[in-house]
Amino acid sequence: MSTLQYLFGMAIEIGYLLLLAAGIMVCKKYSYKAGTYFFIFMLAEAIMNRLFGMIAKNIDMMQWLAEVFGVMIGELIAFIRMGLNCIVFAAFLILVLDLYRKLKNQQKPFQL
Repeated sequence: MSTLQYLFGMAIEIGYLLLLAAGIMVCKKYSYKAGTYFFIFMLAEAIMNRLFGMIAKNIDMMQWLAEVFGVMIGELIAFIRMGLNCIVFAAFLILVLDLYRKLKNQQKPFQL
């Protein structure tokens, strides 16, 4: 991979993290609790995903973790990915349920 691709990828990752942090600040400013939780969960998932990527590159560390938990390396990777996907699912679930609740409260009956 060329240096330019690496720098571009890092710039995109940093931009993504900054956008999530900005989303947290905006939601806190307007007191939108569900949005704040959404962005916190997404930021936590992005950071954990990056940390997992660094750990996964070290095969000795992965073998050690697999031995500690008593599973194979493939199962360990699947469990970690499943956990990260559950965090993203919980974030979207919180956001969608709150938006649905707000929409339901704002609906007015049809009048002729």
